[in-house]
Amino acid sequence: MAGPVIQTSAIPQQSAWFLQRGSGTTNTDPQTQVDGPAMNAYVAVTSDTTALPTNSIGIIMDATGAMRATLVGGTQVTFTSGMLAAGVVHPLCLSQIWATGTGTQHIMVLY
Repeated sequence: MAGPVIQTSAIPQQSAWFLQRGSGTTNTDPQTQVDGPAMNAYVAVTSDTTALPTNSIGIIMDATGAMRATLVGGTQVTFTSGMLAAGVVHPLCLSQIWATGTGTQHIMVLY
């Protein structure tokens, strides 16, 4: 099954604010630095044992659904269905998206 095709023109203007922000930090770690826009993307493979290949600076989902994730800081959180809208850039720094507790199928990871 092919992953979702997300057109950049479909990203609402108000949701792309983080793509142009500068946090003013001096963080130079490429795994946690989020001072700039997304430069790459891939469709996440959810897993209960394996972290994402690169930490995210944002995600886009093609459908509303629950998502269990680990934030870069180590906190595990479950976003219940309806908390994260489909087709919107969510500025989340994630290190893992869990298979258990995640109901949406296609999650585009921005990094």
